[in-house]
Amino acid sequence: MTTEQASVRIGIIGCGGMAHYHIRELLGIPEVEIAALSDVSEASIGRTRERFRALRAVPAYDNHRAMLAQERLDGVLIATPHNLHYEPASHALEAGCNVLVEKPFVPTPAEARELVDQAARAGRLLAVGYQRRGMGAYRYMRQAIASGRLGQIHFANALLSQNWLRGTKGTWRQDPTMSCGGELNDSGSHIVNVLLFLIDDRPVEVYARTDNLGAPVDINSGLIVRFRNGVTATFDMIGHAAYWHEQVQVWGDQGTVTYQDGRVTERVLGSPHVAEMVTLEPNVAVVRNFVDAILGRAELYSPAATVIDCIELTAAAFRSAALNAPVQLAEAPAPAGA
Repeated sequence: MTTEQASVRIGIIGCGGMAHYHIRELLGIPEVEIAALSDVSEASIGRTRERFRALRAVPAYDNHRAMLAQERLDGVLIATPHNLHYEPASHALEAGCNVLVEKPFVPTPAEARELVDQAARAGRLLAVGYQRRGMGAYRYMRQAIASGRLGQIHFANALLSQNWLRGTKGTWRQDPTMSCGGELNDSGSHIVNVLLFLIDDRPVEVYARTDNLGAPVDINSGLIVRFRNGVTATFDMIGHAAYWHEQVQVWGDQGTVTYQDGRVTERVLGSPHVAEMVTLEPNVAVVRNFVDAILGRAELYSPAATVIDCIELTAAAFRSAALNAPVQLAEAPAPAGA
């Protein structure tokens, strides 16, 4: 991407709640112009214009292909329901746009590889909205692991609890045809993705249990995952909880590093001190990183090629839960954009 470009014209596909979250960030970036909106629902477009006065005169479309054909766009943000990510992403790449897709990217590993390969052929950026990779806390943890001061990594745990069951009742997120899964594939995918980011190796086996608690999709789940490098990790997703809690821990034979609700703690063998609230890099919003990458100022911290393992692990976990048995993840060739 060129560094000479003065502004970045962004089109929005899908104008629901997650789009509003990203629009707020985009409107705070001086180089960005939100140039067009697209949603099959006129009401959603209306609510977006009502909430963001700066967008009241922006062209709006009920078909993303019409928007792509009629507007000159540098980038597209896709924030539709999960089952509607693939086609607009492919169409946007065909139109020459850089693309940011909300998590969990696309429903299947095959679709993920197709889009990664398509982006590579087109010479365009393809990112996924996993913002934890841009958080100073998790970047610190990754650096601590890579530095070797924790020694040989052998175990990790990630836990997320939230009021997901009640909070998403009656929405598309509990419709399996649209969400392609429940808590594990929705909020839980952030935690799966960030632990894969920290371990930085391929998962090869998963044993999972899920509980729908009477809902059409999974609400609670537990995963035991074995990685190629021998690390064992557990994932606990509790979608029927009274409050939000997020905790990620990585153990080595010389130390451990822990994230807990915004706080990072590092303990190293032989050290009399516990490093708490360590100095962290500032968080970088995923849309800020996307714009900076278009302008040639940064590399994507969540490129789509790095998300394929997360999709494969989630799909294997659902198979394991259905079989009540461990499931192996097949080795797969790296996509062209990896």
